[in-house]
Amino acid sequence: MTSIRSRILIALIVPVVLLGLTLLLALSLPQSDGHFYLHQGELVVDLPERQPGLRVLSFALAGEPMPARPEFVIEEPDVMPSHAQIHQLMQQLGELSQALEQGELWLQTPEGDIHLAARQRQLEDLPAMFWAPVISAFVGLLICTLVWIPGDLNAGKWGYILTGISYFLLTAAAAIYGGRELFIPEYLFRLMSVAGLWGTELFMAGLILFFWNYPRPLLSARYNRLVLLSPFILILLAAVPLHDALAVTTYLPFYILLLLAVAGLIRQWQVSRQQAEDRVALRWMLLFISAVSIPTVLKVYAPVPQAVMTSSFVFVYMGMLFAVMRYRFLNLQDWSLRLWGWFLGGLAVLLTDLILATLVAGSPASMLAVALAIVGWLYFPVRQWLWRRFFTREQGLENWLTQALPELLQPQADRSQAQRVQQALQAVFTPLTIERCDDDGSSNRLDESGNALVVALADGQGCLRLRHAGEGRRLFERSDLHIAGLVLALDDLVCRSRAARQEGALEGAREGRVRMQKDLHDDLGARLLQLLYRCAPEEQPLVRAAIRDLRSLLHSRSDEPVALQAVAEQWHDEAASRCQDHQITLHWQQQLSPCLLPLSTLEQVGRALREAISNAIRHRHEGDIRVTLRHDGHELHCQVMNDCLNTITGDGMGLANIHARMQAIGGQAEIHQNDHTTGWQVSLRLPLPLPLNDSVC
Repeated sequence: MTSIRSRILIALIVPVVLLGLTLLLALSLPQSDGHFYLHQGELVVDLPERQPGLRVLSFALAGEPMPARPEFVIEEPDVMPSHAQIHQLMQQLGELSQALEQGELWLQTPEGDIHLAARQRQLEDLPAMFWAPVISAFVGLLICTLVWIPGDLNAGKWGYILTGISYFLLTAAAAIYGGRELFIPEYLFRLMSVAGLWGTELFMAGLILFFWNYPRPLLSARYNRLVLLSPFILILLAAVPLHDALAVTTYLPFYILLLLAVAGLIRQWQVSRQQAEDRVALRWMLLFISAVSIPTVLKVYAPVPQAVMTSSFVFVYMGMLFAVMRYRFLNLQDWSLRLWGWFLGGLAVLLTDLILATLVAGSPASMLAVALAIVGWLYFPVRQWLWRRFFTREQGLENWLTQALPELLQPQADRSQAQRVQQALQAVFTPLTIERCDDDGSSNRLDESGNALVVALADGQGCLRLRHAGEGRRLFERSDLHIAGLVLALDDLVCRSRAARQEGALEGAREGRVRMQKDLHDDLGARLLQLLYRCAPEEQPLVRAAIRDLRSLLHSRSDEPVALQAVAEQWHDEAASRCQDHQITLHWQQQLSPCLLPLSTLEQVGRALREAISNAIRHRHEGDIRVTLRHDGHELHCQVMNDCLNTITGDGMGLANIHARMQAIGGQAEIHQNDHTTGWQVSLRLPLPLPLNDSVC
């Protein structure tokens, strides 16, 4: 098993070496100054200083004539019906090439005999019908090596790689033959014919292997080996033909292999009925293969040259590459795509320089300067614009920050952290679905081959699973993990900032209350003390009670818990003193268990109880007053009853204050007629424990 670095090096060297060998073979072909082509079914030639379209009557080889056949310039010899005709064409073109190289080739034309001399073939002599298929095959081979680099190969991936290798083989052979001027040695003609035929059979074998093993393996290892042996068997049958007709030895095996490949694709479609991702991959393959193959089979593009048709198959591989980037086709990794993006970018620069160098006339130095200027001022800006326009996603800091911040900074009332983060992630990634999950993972991760992003929430709140980013237009990437982490950190920062601001507001309120307490102690306390010493002796107890209430108010903190029993004793002392002043008998009963409650809450209960006792004294006729305090663990009950109350009409300010005070602390107040007596009673009820865990009972 080779290392990943060695695989990268091999994947870079092998396609370049094969491309170099193809160029060397193409440049080794004999070349003359003439340009041969067909016009109205006749072979014509364009020669320097001659009339264009000069009709060629025949060739003369060392004095021996050879008829000028239109088949001499066909692009693909396999269109001929029999092996005998192909072999005759090979022999005649070989004789013409040998005569040209020996300087013994003459053209017989209506203007007389014209001698043709051989010269060294240059890059500019290679026609566009050579460059188009060769570059297409080279790109297809590069895309297939992309699958080979990461390793973890199976039969389906090997089939895909085999199609790329065979595609380059058959296309390079066709380009060398079709890109000739007219002349090609017989041995090279035979070699290219065998290479093209074997490449075709190998391509179909790779297609069968691929369709029957991806996305699910449907063939055993024995049948896979048999599929790989089929091209070798078929090429032997074609090399030693059992029948003279190409329809039997070449086309029939081709269509049989094609039917086997289509059967594999149909079978894959059947077994992937419940697998959505497999169906996406199959649809993508079917789309691009059908777009290229069906018009070819139906001869929709019959007037189009063979080289163009062969080049069109590169769109199948380009479609596969797009499927890799969007749907993780063949489970390739991001780093492999970035590597080939870098390589193909550099290759595009070299090809652009090469094309410009062939088009610009002049010295090598001037051609290099012009090529560099055009590449620097035109090619690079256009390429960068196209890259930003079609491939770059605007997910910079300023973009996702403007999307996430408005959601995180909205008022947080009735919104949990999960809801805030969910709305922020929806704005940043625009997924098709976001759902809560109980995954106990502590970190963000990609899932479902990039179709899902799992974001872990804080404090064990579970996770959010986002599916299909960009409304299904793309997959999640590793950079999205970093962005999701930044969204969580931003939410934490916003929460801590709000908590600090609220703490600052509470601290300011606390400082203001302390300052007010000091002012009341210094001013109001001094005046009450002065009133105590100046008032009559019978009024001094009332002034002392006011001073005691003021001292209790100033020396207490409303958020500090105090014992319920201690406060109840103060309520009892105050009520007993008031009833004694009015010569009323007070019956006080209490059943209280140890409990700590906020002083502010008990002050509200105490004021409501005081107002109820005041109403009982005010509306009393002759009976006693009964007060009952009871704490049963879940509620605090306070009842004030008198034996004979006058009729109460309407709700005065005192009764409204009782209701308001109890509602402010989450309690209830009821004023109704006693069921057992003719009197009235006030019932105060406070649920325990209090909200926010302020009570300790």
